[in-house]
Amino acid sequence: MSEPTPLDFRFSIGEEIDIALEKQAFFQRDVIELTPRGITPTVITNYITKIDNTIAAPDDDAALEAQKTATTALNLIRTDIRDRISEIWGIAGITFKNDKDKLVGFGITEISRLDDGALLLNIDKTAAKAEEHFEAMENYGLTQEMIDGLIGLQPNFRAAKLVQDAAIEARPQATNNRHIIANILYHDMVDNCEIAKLYYKTRDPLKYDDYVIYDSDGQQVRNGQLAPQEKDKRDFDAVNAGSLFKGYSIENTTMEMGFVQNENDPLGVQKAIILPYTHQTDITAASMGYDNTNGHIIFVIRNAGTNAGRYRVIKL
Repeated sequence: MSEPTPLDFRFSIGEEIDIALEKQAFFQRDVIELTPRGITPTVITNYITKIDNTIAAPDDDAALEAQKTATTALNLIRTDIRDRISEIWGIAGITFKNDKDKLVGFGITEISRLDDGALLLNIDKTAAKAEEHFEAMENYGLTQEMIDGLIGLQPNFRAAKLVQDAAIEARPQATNNRHIIANILYHDMVDNCEIAKLYYKTRDPLKYDDYVIYDSDGQQVRNGQLAPQEKDKRDFDAVNAGSLFKGYSIENTTMEMGFVQNENDPLGVQKAIILPYTHQTDITAASMGYDNTNGHIIFVIRNAGTNAGRYRVIKL
């Protein structure tokens, strides 16, 4: 098929799901205030269904694994056919070493060069010639089981080839379907967030900010989840001392973030502390310990609390 449907957003589908789950929590938190604006419990339920559909949609990894499995199965049968044909050709070579006309009839060639179509033709050709010269070749090891075994592989090979072809075709189709489902979720999320932003713009700036979806050029968004005391290393492009960051602790835990020299180093005194359910904006890299001269250029975020929690970091 042609190229899959493009995604209508710049972050990954995994990050989209993280963002959508975060917005779900905000919609449920604010449902009483937002219901008169159209974000009703039914609307939220439908929104959750779209999240579930996106989570359940088979990803490219699953389709690729199916393709690999089908290819492995086909290769095993292909190798078996080649080995069986080669053995019968070998017996023919010994039997008719002094009778080139009969030997030529087997069409012996470099078997590894045969494509799948030629391999199938050679199953019939080799089996027919072996049957024709069975009495002579039997003296050098040919058995009926060899011929029958070779012929018996033909339907297995055809079936395995069909499975592989279907798996190859299904892979881009799976990606296309997942992109379509992810786009449906994205546009529903954007529409609902726009309604919420309009409501809270002059009423509650903090809640307004909860409904912002960071998906614009120049902003690098990193989402994740950490167990208590766990730490993540996250990469950002084009960081310097003046780079601005925004950090969120989405759940009931405190997050710390800053720059270190080595990934496993503890965060120093210069770090940003994000309290539960809050965020900080316009944090400079320098204020979090960034120091290119001394190699403090690795960004890490740590869950300093006792509860697991999700975070978001944005390089503005």
